[in-house]
Amino acid sequence: SEAGAAHCQREVDRLWADLHPRTDPGWIMNVHQLLDESENWVWRIATAPALLEAMRMQLGPDVTFYSSQIFNKPPNGGDRVPWHQDGSVLRTVWIALDEVTPENGGLHVLPGYHTRGRLPTAFIEYNEQLSSAIAWEQLGFEDERAVSAAAVHYRLSPGDAAIHHAQAPHCSSRNNCTDRSRRVLILRYMPAAEPPKGGWHQHYKNGLFFEKKEHIVLGTDTFGRQPTPFDEPLVYQKFKHADDKA
Repeated sequence: SEAGAAHCQREVDRLWADLHPRTDPGWIMNVHQLLDESENWVWRIATAPALLEAMRMQLGPDVTFYSSQIFNKPPNGGDRVPWHQDGSVLRTVWIALDEVTPENGGLHVLPGYHTRGRLPTAFIEYNEQLSSAIAWEQLGFEDERAVSAAAVHYRLSPGDAAIHHAQAPHCSSRNNCTDRSRRVLILRYMPAAEPPKGGWHQHYKNGLFFEKKEHIVLGTDTFGRQPTPFDEPLVYQKFKHADDKA
């Protein structure tokens, strides 16, 4: 709803205002592990019955909530995300909190190519070459411009959602608008039969790295995942910040 989208916009702006200098604004991860139950708007959306039913249809009766991500591209800002594929078994739900168009960093998805599995990739030496990492010439495209012409470009209103397959190639541009943000909530799910992936995320507010947890949201689980994040204390990594790894 319009009111629900406006509430989420305010919540994202609150997080953005508290963002630690070392936290990448494009990778505000697993906030649902960090918020109290009473104010955990991310968890409420991730476990909404209609959304879980969609995941059951896609993934089967046993479903794990894998991760959440808040991605804000402010006006005239935000990084370009080159063409890529996600993990092999994930389903990604992309929820627009603002009007989303190609001009303000909306997603571009290449339809039908999820059926081809992992796409061939080319060796790169520099970050600037990431856009050409997928070997498009092996897929019948002359160059990335031809790929863009074949893609579906998201146009979403606040509160709209889109689901894409993990192996559907997708990308997004920077926000080229001067007066519009592009705030999105990204939710990822996977079959509960998949073993936990583990890993660490950076706390948006204090810059510390905490252990990523997955949660069983439908059916049964044999790996000991908990049904909610509220009874699990955060486990922090031994080094304090990204700069302390070395």
